[in-house]
Amino acid sequence: MVSVPLLDELLSKVAPNDTLVVTRMDRLGRNTIQLLQLVEQLRERDIHFVILNLGIDTRTPTGKFFLTVMAAFSELDREMIKEKQRSGIKLAKQKGKYRGRVKKYTDKHQGMNHAIELRKTTNKTVKEICAITGISQAGFYRRLKEMEKDNG
Repeated sequence: MVSVPLLDELLSKVAPNDTLVVTRMDRLGRNTIQLLQLVEQLRERDIHFVILNLGIDTRTPTGKFFLTVMAAFSELDREMIKEKQRSGIKLAKQKGKYRGRVKKYTDKHQGMNHAIELRKTTNKTVKEICAITGISQAGFYRRLKEMEKDNG
């Protein structure tokens, strides 16, 4: 299960037969699996779970059933939003209006050019080169991969 500091702190304070009350289900997990893992963890510790805006109470079989169904709908909604976003980005790219994130290291970036030169002319490690030039290791590896793709 994904660790969320405030949730972890809350879970460390609840005891068997306590009831965890939340206003909305979508604040507890990013997907159905995370939410159901949390519910299972609570069940194993004999902690009850109530979602106020949905009227769900896991102390009842009906509450357990509705929680599972609502979690699935919540995940479906998030997936549909992501799909709309991907479609919008694709359409914007086709129209030439979407450019994505601005690249930090372009071909004109002096630190990156210096790093590439050091890589070619010395036996220094990537970590050493990045420390000298002030660029990130991830950015340097990404640029090396791009160069390899362009040349090969």
